[in-house]
Formats: sequence, structure tokens, C-alpha cells
Amino acid sequence: MGSFGKCKYCLEQKELIKAHIIPASFFKLVGTNDPKNPGKIYDPTPGKFPKISRIGEYDNNMLCLSCEDIFGTWDNYAATILITDFASGKFKKVDLRSKRFFYTLSDYDYVKIKLFFLSVLWRAHASSRPFFDNVDLGPHANKIKQMLMDEDAGSSQDYSVYLVRYYDDLGNGSMCSPQLRKLDGLNVMQISLGPYTAFVKVDSQAYSNEYIECCIKQSQLNILMLKLRDDLNALSSMRKAIS
Repeated sequence: MGSFGKCKYCLEQKELIKAHIIPASFFKLVGTNDPKNPGKIYDPTPGKFPKISRIGEYDNNMLCLSCEDIFGTWDNYAATILITDFASGKFKKVDLRSKRFFYTLSDYDYVKIKLFFLSVLWRAHASSRPFFDNVDLGPHANKIKQMLMDEDAGSSQDYSVYLVRYYDDLGNGSMCSPQLRKLDGLNVMQISLGPYTAFVKVDSQAYSNEYIECCIKQSQLNILMLKLRDDLNALSSMRKAIS
């Protein structure tokens, strides 16, 4: 049995369970099946060293079972779309300049996918695990939590999600703890999900057209394919291909 305490989502006193912040299904995509070349989890904090994990980061003091089940609905849908459907070829490939490309899907549930990314971000903020120490959403935390409770995904400009999948050995074989960075001059939280990296905007300002066209939206789920050492210069040609 788990410990008894206040669930950080429903705020009720309940038995708390072992809750994953990032679903185990995405952690399992890190690295290969070769035991000599396992995936590594990186924390850029000075003095921290890479570690090997097949089940990912979980928190025993965050959620009750009922609330974990709520998140589980979005987790399972994201795994179906981004793992199963991606592997089965349901996404359309679009070639860009300089041998770059992206995948796009129009037949999907925007609300479920968007709430999945927001739920991961909120869970990372609420967790006391050291791996997520860099995630401090400030006033955005309560706004995102309310969106989750209302099942309100907002528009593509509301906590916009720009999604990348790394296909090289380095990018596919490692994960980093979440980091705050800048895109289009705005604050975004960079979250690793196996070979995927989601850049979730945590800024009240709106993206420029170049960036917002590349984010996930009701009509399209776009995934830019990159190598880990690439920058995001492919955004310009990606936007032209979409528009």
C-alpha cells in the first residue's frame, strides 16, 4: 500500500500511489534493446551523472489512484498516436530542404493530445523528484491545472506545443531533464519524451506566424524530424510546406 496524504491534483486526503510523470511507454523508447548500448537519462545540473532507466521517473507522494487514472487516459492516447500509429505509417512524410523532413497527421484528437502535453508539464511542476527541479511554472501552474480539470485544450496559441522527434542514435538514445529555454524570444519548457521533445510555451505573449504554424493545432499534428545536434532552422521551410 502507498502512503496516505493530500493528492496534489484533487487536493483530497487519500492513499497516494506510484505515479509516473512521464509515461513508462515513452521511457521504453530510449536507446536500443542492446544491453551494451542502453539509453541514458541526463540531468544537466553540475555534478550529476547520466543514469540508466527503463521505467522512468515516478513520484510516490503526488497523486491518488483516481487522479492517476485521469492522466492515464491522455497518456494512453498519446502512446497510441505517437508510438503505435507513428510506427505503423499513419503519418504523412513531407520532405524539406537540406534533407530534412517532418511528419503530419490530420485525423487525430487535438484535445486529448494537447491535454497530454499539458498534463506532463503540470505533473513535472507538481513533482518533488529532483529530475524535475527546473520546472517552476509560477502562475501558469494553476491556469494549466484548471485547463486539465475543465478538459479545455485552448487554441494553438494557448500553451502552444511544438513537437520534435530525434532520429539519430544520440537523440534516440538519451533523455534530458526538463529545461527552460527561448523560442521566438518567448519562454518555453523543453520536455523529453523518449525520442520526442516537446517545447511547451509558458509565456503570455503569442508566437509569430512562423512558429505557430508549426505547432500542433486542431487541423494538424506536426512532428519535425531532427538530429540531436541540429538547430531549429528547419522551422522556416516547414512553415512554407504547411501553408
